[in-house]
Amino acid sequence: MGKKKVDARLKNEYHAAARRYYDTQMDCIWEAVSRVCNVPDDAIQSKSRVAEWKMARFYFWYFVRTRTDVTWVHMGQYAGKRDHSTAIHGYQSICDWATVEKPVKRRIEQIEEVLDGRMNQADEFFSREKKLHYGFL
Repeated sequence: MGKKKVDARLKNEYHAAARRYYDTQMDCIWEAVSRVCNVPDDAIQSKSRVAEWKMARFYFWYFVRTRTDVTWVHMGQYAGKRDHSTAIHGYQSICDWATVEKPVKRRIEQIEEVLDGRMNQADEFFSREKKLHYGFL
């Protein structure tokens, strides 16, 4: 097998592994957010503008951005094929509101409590060896 074919195969393998790893992290975050915000699991994919669902998506983007290395584009795709600018807007909104709105700050703290246990699930999905192999460490 030629060097280019090996490099392309490894590159594709790496991207597939990275996507699985990031999707697992986002799954854990969405589970925590949907549980604390009391919204259905499919609310992340929904086009609904119901306030509770919209806020849950905003919290989701906030936590994905602060706890992972997932790109804005990937975040938007995960959340119902939305544009990256929608994810940025949601993240910035939560950052702004958290400084002045006590309920938003409390909700962030509640989600953080649930998340601390759940993010280990994503890390367990990938062993240390796989993380080293694919360059996550």
